[in-house]
Order: sequence, then structure tokens, then C-alpha cells
Amino acid sequence: MGSVPVAINKGFQITTSVSGKQRRKKGRIRTNITGFYYLHGKNKNIDCTIVDLGMGGLTIQSGVALYQGEKVTALFRLEEDPLQIEGVIGRTSGKNAVLRYEDLPEDIAQKIQGYINKIYYNES
Repeated sequence: MGSVPVAINKGFQITTSVSGKQRRKKGRIRTNITGFYYLHGKNKNIDCTIVDLGMGGLTIQSGVALYQGEKVTALFRLEEDPLQIEGVIGRTSGKNAVLRYEDLPEDIAQKIQGYINKIYYNES
């Protein structure tokens, strides 16, 4: 069975399958945040853009290929707050790679959720 978009509002998308089971449970927003990342075990920072941010993960856009299963740390500023988030690459498509969070600290989760709420509810 396919999936049917049931709500698309200001960057949030909740998708449900035809059978009624919800696929996406966590809100996310499109972003254009510059930052960098590094692969675990490497000491080289690689420039990137965070193009999608949510409570379950974020999407990195970079000129350097990332591969599923690689452990990565992303560093960027969310408004004025510097964030350092660890995760594993779950999916890639062209220049984009989805970083799924591993053990996201509660304070960082609150900052991300607050930012999503601010963008979602304050945009006109």
C-alpha cells in the first residue's frame, strides 16, 4: 500500500499509510543552517548545510559523500546556541544524507523542539 500525505503545513509533514498507520510521528522543518560535521575516527571537519531539522534526525547537504551506517557528529548553531549532535547516517540521496540521532540529550532535544515550534507558529 502507498502512503497519503494528510498534512503539510509550514515545513511540517505527517504522512499516514492507506492502512491508517502513521509513518512520520515527529515534526520537522526545512532549514538552511551552515555548519560542519566530522566522521568518528577522523579529525577533519567538513563544511555542510543542515537542510532539514527534526526531533528524530536532520539532513546534511555536503559535497562529500556519506554512506549508510557511518557515525557522524554534526556541529552548527541553532539561533545563537552551538549544538553538537552525534548520530548514524541512515539514508543518502545525492548530496543529502539523513543523520539519525543517537542518545539526543534532553537539553538539545528541547532546543530543537523550541526552534521547530517558534518557526512553525510564528511564520505567517
